[in-house]
Amino acid sequence: MGKRRVLENENLLETQSSLAAILRRVQQTAKRLIRSLSVEGSITIDPSTGTPLAAGKISLKEPIGEERGKGSLSLDGLFSLLSKALKDENFKVWVLLDRLDVAFIDNHELEANALRALMRVYNDVKGFDNISVKIFIREDIWKRITRGGFREASHIIRFVLLDWSPASLLNLLMRRVLSNDIIANVFEINKSAVLQNAMEQEALFRGCFQPR
Repeated sequence: MGKRRVLENENLLETQSSLAAILRRVQQTAKRLIRSLSVEGSITIDPSTGTPLAAGKISLKEPIGEERGKGSLSLDGLFSLLSKALKDENFKVWVLLDRLDVAFIDNHELEANALRALMRVYNDVKGFDNISVKIFIREDIWKRITRGGFREASHIIRFVLLDWSPASLLNLLMRRVLSNDIIANVFEINKSAVLQNAMEQEALFRGCFQPR
């Protein structure tokens, strides 16, 4: 279905309407579509065992009293239940998101929209003490999606800029080398001593990679 057909079906292409009326109709349509977005539950019977299989319902809107009584839950409600369960069991969950630069590599506009939405989710989840979202984004991508203004970015105050200096890259490389127990044992290398001493790391690097 083309974009024009969708707008026609929603009565958003009436040429006689004023701009204010069209904008009001767009707002009402958006609210109606959001209210209709939900995942319905169902109950089926496993034909081999006879065991009933139940599925719940997740809604993007906050369920009203009658819906809540039937077991309907909003996403915010599910996050609250999850956070409480984790707190009761003294657990904390970290959700790590990386490699986002390759998810939308061919479409910068789609990338910007998706990452801005992700930042809004990050801000929403900050209120749950036992759920932490950690997002890794390249600095150039962050500058691109915030160019021209991004209000939600002002609420992101906890961040670390990862800067790979020659010393940190050398340390990372030596950690990878020394993770091989065969190398460490054959050459009788003290892992702890090497990783705590920049000069020893440089000497080991030269011994491993520079031609003799």
